[in-house]
Amino acid sequence: MTENTSSAAVPMGIWANFINCFKKYAEFGGRSPRMEYWSFILVLYVLTMAVGFVIGYFKISVIVSNIYRILIVIPFLSAGVRRFHDAGQSAAMYFSLWGVIIF
Repeated sequence: MTENTSSAAVPMGIWANFINCFKKYAEFGGRSPRMEYWSFILVLYVLTMAVGFVIGYFKISVIVSNIYRILIVIPFLSAGVRRFHDAGQSAAMYFSLWGVIIF
């Protein structure tokens, strides 16, 4: 029997996809499959809700919230750029979308 050694067909779990995105936190080149991107967004959303709850419940300083935001901004942007690359779009399109949302 022969083993299938292609890693493209191996499904990963939600947490593994999240960790994989953080390992590639500053890699703006390449592609991010749909499952990897949406798993990252889902876990990031749940973590953000948990951090917000902890900050609100224990009345922790806003500095903790700002540190959390600084820690997630680069992985969030790089995952979005890689997802746009996978969809056949450029990074300029992704950042122009954020320009429209912000302004």
